[in-house]
Amino acid sequence: MGEKIKSPIMRHILSQKRFYFREGKYNVELGIDPGTKTWDFVLMDEGRIVREEVVPSERISLDMCLRMAEDADITVAPSGYGIPLKRVSELNGSDFEELLLKKEGEGEVMGLGKVLKGFQRENINGYVLPGVKHLPSVPEFRKINKIDMGTPDKLCVAALAASRNQGSFILAELGSAFNAFMAVENGSIVDGIGGTMASSGNMSSGAWDGELAYIAKIQKKTLFTGGKKDVPGKTGERYFIEGVVKDINSMLTAVDTDDVFVSGALSKDYIGEIKDSFPEARFLRGESKRASNAAEGAAMIANGLNGGHCRKIVEKLGIKEASGSLFDYIYIKSKIKQP
Repeated sequence: MGEKIKSPIMRHILSQKRFYFREGKYNVELGIDPGTKTWDFVLMDEGRIVREEVVPSERISLDMCLRMAEDADITVAPSGYGIPLKRVSELNGSDFEELLLKKEGEGEVMGLGKVLKGFQRENINGYVLPGVKHLPSVPEFRKINKIDMGTPDKLCVAALAASRNQGSFILAELGSAFNAFMAVENGSIVDGIGGTMASSGNMSSGAWDGELAYIAKIQKKTLFTGGKKDVPGKTGERYFIEGVVKDINSMLTAVDTDDVFVSGALSKDYIGEIKDSFPEARFLRGESKRASNAAEGAAMIANGLNGGHCRKIVEKLGIKEASGSLFDYIYIKSKIKQP
């Protein structure tokens, strides 16, 4: 090869002697999950994990993200609330508004905008993904008056689950802050409940009472309060698990299945109680040892977008056919405007 390999990431891949060539480039895919507590990275070489990183969110930096992405063939970048599939290099001002959903004067959510703009400057070959609401497989009537039916990171978890079950299932994602749920029918998502619509959450209260929303001065940070962590004792535990059971049952109105995957930071704490109501429930286990299922699923989607062996999963999910705006199908008669 002649030229010295400077990147520690690429040196690591080469040292494994497990890499593939296509059109003169290494076939390397990177998935990034910008979680509330940690940012997780999974680097794959043609679908096989060669590196994982888990970084506390308060320590994440643009340089860290660039070092991970600089040698990847393709990166699934942090995608916020999602827009239809788009190259990071092509993002414009309105795209950033929908991806971040923050009002003027509010702080940026986990530095997503800074990372994406850094990727643009450094010409990283990255993509941002749609959310569940953008998918063509979700009927329009289920999108009415909803914004978050599942963010792109939850779509990535569904991609991993679809690699384990090509049929129909419910996915319950119990995160460190939010819960989310998806109904998948024959490999396509047909319904979803996002974190601020769920019945309960660990940090988030989940769905808001309209009257409470009316009298409360809600800011973005408010959405990270009112959950199990703020409710004392056994009452908080009962609130949390009953909400999970309610939301799984809600998804069962959209798909007929006994198969329930449980994923997320709190999945091990509650799998037993979930199995009491859904005996077929099981952990969603990926190949990663430390990184999140969302990061692994993101790398799989990157592989599929790059024409790899995960392309059928990407096709079934309808990621390339995603369309529309988060503000479509909103019929509430109020002065709702984009941030």
